[in-house]
Amino acid sequence: MRFMQIASFYPAYLASFHRGHPPAGDFAAQISALLADGFGGGHLIAPYMAGAGFAPLLVITNDMAAQSAWAMENGFPAPRTDADLRVLVARQIETFRPDALYVLDPIAFDARFLAALSYRPPLVMGWRAANIPAGTDWTGFDLMLSSDEGCRRRALELGARAVAAYRPGFPKALAARVADTAKAADIVFCGQVTVEHQARLRDMVRLMEGLRARPGFSAALHLGLPQNAALPPAVRDFDLGAVWGLAMYRAVRSGRIAPNFHIDLAATKNQNMRILETTGVGTFLLTEFDPHLAETFAPGREVETYANAAEMVEKAAWFLDHPREREEIAARGQARCFADHAMEVRAGQMAEIVRAHLTVSRPGPHRPTPTAATPPSPSGTSLGAGPLVDAAYGHLRANRINEAADSLNAAVQREPTNAVALHLLGRVAFLVGQPATAVEVLQAALGLKLPERLAWLCAADAATALVKLGKAGDALTLLRQAYALKPDDMLAARLAALLDRLNARDEAELVRARMVNANIPAPPLDAMIDLRAIDPSSPGAPPMPADTLDPARLYPDVVFGDGVQLVGADSLRIGRGSAIGDGSWLNVCIRDGQPRMVIGACVLVGRRAVLSSGTYLEIGSHTIFGPNVYVSSAEHEYRGNHLKPILMCGIVDHGRLVVEENCWLGMNAVVSGAITVGRGSVVGANAVLRESVPPFSVAVGSPARIVRMWNPETDAWEPAARETDRARIEAARARAPVPSRAELRARLDAAGGGQPLHPVVAGLGLHLR
Repeated sequence: MRFMQIASFYPAYLASFHRGHPPAGDFAAQISALLADGFGGGHLIAPYMAGAGFAPLLVITNDMAAQSAWAMENGFPAPRTDADLRVLVARQIETFRPDALYVLDPIAFDARFLAALSYRPPLVMGWRAANIPAGTDWTGFDLMLSSDEGCRRRALELGARAVAAYRPGFPKALAARVADTAKAADIVFCGQVTVEHQARLRDMVRLMEGLRARPGFSAALHLGLPQNAALPPAVRDFDLGAVWGLAMYRAVRSGRIAPNFHIDLAATKNQNMRILETTGVGTFLLTEFDPHLAETFAPGREVETYANAAEMVEKAAWFLDHPREREEIAARGQARCFADHAMEVRAGQMAEIVRAHLTVSRPGPHRPTPTAATPPSPSGTSLGAGPLVDAAYGHLRANRINEAADSLNAAVQREPTNAVALHLLGRVAFLVGQPATAVEVLQAALGLKLPERLAWLCAADAATALVKLGKAGDALTLLRQAYALKPDDMLAARLAALLDRLNARDEAELVRARMVNANIPAPPLDAMIDLRAIDPSSPGAPPMPADTLDPARLYPDVVFGDGVQLVGADSLRIGRGSAIGDGSWLNVCIRDGQPRMVIGACVLVGRRAVLSSGTYLEIGSHTIFGPNVYVSSAEHEYRGNHLKPILMCGIVDHGRLVVEENCWLGMNAVVSGAITVGRGSVVGANAVLRESVPPFSVAVGSPARIVRMWNPETDAWEPAARETDRARIEAARARAPVPSRAELRARLDAAGGGQPLHPVVAGLGLHLR
């Protein structure tokens, strides 16, 4: 699979870099030289994707030297202007033909650029965690990634089809290259100060004013400023000018304390690159308090936080006077950065994101990739489009949606114009709750040459998806086309029903007059036609479901107990092998078709559980719930109008709640808020948890508190109720880091944990029959 990333660097940095490194060598050598200098290293994921099984390409769109080398190597004229560079980027995409395109500058390369491409990658992703100018168009993006919740909400408003949380990483090799840098300044800060950083400047002034009177105080501020910008004297006196790349990492390493201030628009204060750059090089980080910070670093153990400017000054002074405590925290922060935030870890996360969002993709030309032979269709029927498609047809008839999607994506990769594969892929999109994608794929199939016995069904399927989208008028054209190709009573009944809906009564009566059996009931207009209509004589499974909200129909690889309810199923995802117990209620409060509640593979949700999501709720794979567990990232709003029914007051959306892999939530446990339950943790029976807990911890009580933690050095679960015990175990974890989420998933699967859960465990009561 091919992964291409396009990024733009600061022009001032490129000019500075090339003054010290005259361009030499071919395109690959010049990109390697830029990577070695470290500029933007935490964002440049492409070089690490090879380790995740991808063929990667990184393009620096505005580096004239490297782009000229690529042009000459590939037979294109060398670029001379910015407009030439933009055209060349399009040629690179069309030449490399990636399966996934990752755009780091979705402002310059927005939907208008994408629309002009002659090759449209199956998955187009972007990244943004900064100001978004007016007029930005992201309708061409399948997925927009951001570490900032506010940017993700804005991305949906600007037309992105989906959003996901993702943060940059840290290139560990850079830490070794600057490890010999001596501590030379009390305070070091590297970053921009613009109109978007007014709070940053204000707090920086307070910090300098509060510390400069200390004997021997020193500071090195490396500020990137707009032209002719003026600085207050307290800051100007310490400004040494902007540094980039490896020089920036050396500057951060040289500081005893590196304060952190986010951009003004940041909705959360736990997500800028400075957090990773500082901890990654082993420097003590003093950053703004944010309840989400515990998802990435442990406050007070791996980093330190401040709630206001006065506390920032006070803590900076204390840690300057206590170097041992300061350096211990810095060491634990670096260990955590290496364990959870290294680029290799991020590459695994990016690979999961790409594969998840390519499962049902828009049709488009792919480079063929080798695929193992697939057994013939279980139904015994061949569609004449190859073994992969025949296998998918059999899977669909047996309601094995995931297996069908795998076979069809492989078939389309091998043969982009395989109309039969596209038709069935459109049907898969509909069945997993993506009718808009279904219309796009089905119409592409209709534009190709379909066998006559399939063309009518493809047109009928497209009409069904259009009805689901509320576009009955557009559906009528396609349903008429289907009826003209196959004028049988079933299609006539459906066509008449649609005409009735559109108040075309006279035409509806004419259609019914042509029917042999005028009493045949019309299939639901927004439900798929039975696939056996292709070949009614073939054996096979029962008809395809009419009610796609039936949990077992939506998720054939998941076991559901009696009375399970799904509310907002279009925004719900459940992994293979999971089991949802009797009477459970899964409720998505924000029902926009985006993944808002994501349950991993082989998760056991116990009887009568209630899961309710706002912006995002995730349950990691292999997690188990006892009965009556309540997990929610949203709750009812009651404030503002006490005379109004609470049901009419909306919700309070806490944001993001994550229960990581292999957790155990005991009977009657309550987990609520914007928190993270670290992987491998236990929440005791009747506990009420509203604060994050680190991985491999046991929390009990109401409110819940941590009482035990796993010590990887002793391989024992040790008491951790006292602060001193927790600090001791955290120190052990800094020396012997606990597994990351990706590592833990791999270990659990290798230990046999990837097997589907047994129906009895799900609470179907089979053991009582």
